Amino acid sequence: MTRLSMIIDNINQNLIIPMVKNVAEMIANFQFGEEQLYINKNNQEETITIDDKVRQADYRYTYSDRTATVERSNKADMTVQALQQFVQFIPLNVQEVFTWYMEQKGVDNPERFLQQQAQIPQEIQDYLLQYPEIQQMIANYEQLKDNQPQQPLQNQTNQQEIIQQ
Repeated sequence: MTRLSMIIDNINQNLIIPMVKNVAEMIANFQFGEEQLYINKNNQEETITIDDKVRQADYRYTYSDRTATVERSNKADMTVQALQQFVQFIPLNVQEVFTWYMEQKGVDNPERFLQQQAQIPQEIQDYLLQYPEIQQMIANYEQLKDNQPQQPLQNQTNQQEIIQQ
């Protein structure tokens, strides 16, 4: 097994990494100008600009040991199994555990699997700060919604009409 692992590591390091480097260089040589990429970083959308300086930069392509990757994956499995036993007794940040676990398994950008919480645009936040009575109305509505059990759709529509008035 050790000899086989060494042969696979040599193939990856001496053949696959140089081929990836050559393909990346060839793709960079066929593109020019600025390009906008949208990424999801820490559950927030970001825009990055790729220009010719970025494309023609000198990148170092690294190779990771397959054995270390497998060990990290196995350790993540054991950790999650242990957390499952303690989740009843200790409050855990499940989204953080999920993100960490997926990263250990080699999934890029695991935040994309999590539901995005609706964010209020900055203009509306500024507007709400100027008018405290609107904030009070929202707080009253949230309190009303939290205190009452789920009602049929018709009653909810009536409540929304009352709040809008």
